Amino acid sequence: MNASKKKLKACNEAGAISDDEGTHPGQALCDAPTVVPATPWRRFMCIAYEGILLFGVLFFFGYGFSALAQFKGEPGVMRWIFQGFILLVLAVYFTWSWSEGRQTLPMKTMGVVLMTSESQQLSRARALARYMVTVALYVGCIWLTANLHPAFFVMLGIPLGWTIFDSRYRSLYDVLSDTQLLIRSPHANAATRKGHFRS
Repeated sequence: MNASKKKLKACNEAGAISDDEGTHPGQALCDAPTVVPATPWRRFMCIAYEGILLFGVLFFFGYGFSALAQFKGEPGVMRWIFQGFILLVLAVYFTWSWSEGRQTLPMKTMGVVLMTSESQQLSRARALARYMVTVALYVGCIWLTANLHPAFFVMLGIPLGWTIFDSRYRSLYDVLSDTQLLIRSPHANAATRKGHFRS
């Protein structure tokens, strides 16, 4: 079986990628141009919703860490440990939520799912790699802004702004991690019940 047939079979089994009008569960939509990527606006709304939810999550874990470690924000080793702890919490959250067809609540609300560029579900390793690439890009921009010149602040818009120029609306961290954000078919619920997409 050649590569294109393998790809077609995988998408038929998943039955999870569609346009806004929907398709039959068995119809494959993996091969361009029928693949429908999430638009920059849909991605932005998902990020905004995610930020609202994560505020509460990070507040809970941050407060718990501060209470147990008696950390009050002072500079030093403890601040680095605290920042590492927060990044670890986010790593666990996103690695779990992005892998094996799962979705965060905002992703479910906006009807999107993360896949590889071959339209396969993300493994946990690939999901973690995407998270690490994303963190590296934004932390790098913040470091340049704080240590070299404030003008580097505008670079914070590049990773997400990349979606405007990419033919598949991929962000820069999607390109680097070989992933894509796609519109999920309403028929994917049937696939979910069969175990293709475990939430």
